[in-house]
Amino acid sequence: MNSVSVESTSISSSTYAIADTGTTLIVGPTAQVESLNGALGGTYDSNSQLYTVDCHTRSLSSFPNVTFTIDDTVFILTPLQYLWITGDQSTGYICYSVFSPSDSSDSNGNHFWILGDYFLYRYYSVFDILNNRVGFATSISYNWMPTVDSSLFPTSSTTTNPTTSTMKTTTSTARTTTVSTAQIELSSTTMTRTQPLTTTIITAEISPIPNRENSTVHRPAMHFSLFVLIVMVATRYMDSF
Repeated sequence: MNSVSVESTSISSSTYAIADTGTTLIVGPTAQVESLNGALGGTYDSNSQLYTVDCHTRSLSSFPNVTFTIDDTVFILTPLQYLWITGDQSTGYICYSVFSPSDSSDSNGNHFWILGDYFLYRYYSVFDILNNRVGFATSISYNWMPTVDSSLFPTSSTTTNPTTSTMKTTTSTARTTTVSTAQIELSSTTMTRTQPLTTTIITAEISPIPNRENSTVHRPAMHFSLFVLIVMVATRYMDSF
């Protein structure tokens, strides 16, 4: 991975990274994640071991984008794509950053980033085992945003449109139900770390196969009725002689 940056602030450069569907959050070396969350205005919470941000008095536009550059290609996460909002109006809301610190290292002692589901939900991942490489492409779920309570991010321009959210969800569900009618194998990933979250990534436009059986189901009954009518006419005709 070439770099991680917050707007014009460089967080890391020339670092290692893996894509892991078994990790919910985006995990990075402790020092780098501290710098990243500091640029977001985050405060470390020892109970959750995550960083919290102020979403009660700050506007959404005050949060910067986070950019990952991989093989000179830019992958951007916007604020609602990297914030995890928990709670409700009665208990209160808490907003977490999904960037979690961990000093995991490989056999050579190199620290690396783990691009978990918060990244992979926005970008398709293609694993080419034969050529030992991984590819990414923008997901159809990239622009989907969670519905945000009106008490958060206090400006008129920050409330997410519920209609858009519903349309995106409905579209994904419709495509998922048609998988059985096409020769395309899709997979669902259940996220298991910190926040239970399930996503289904749809990688192709799939059309259902029309059901033609119902179009002919009444023909035998029609034929039988016609036969009975012919017999009745013939009988009356014979009786007239």
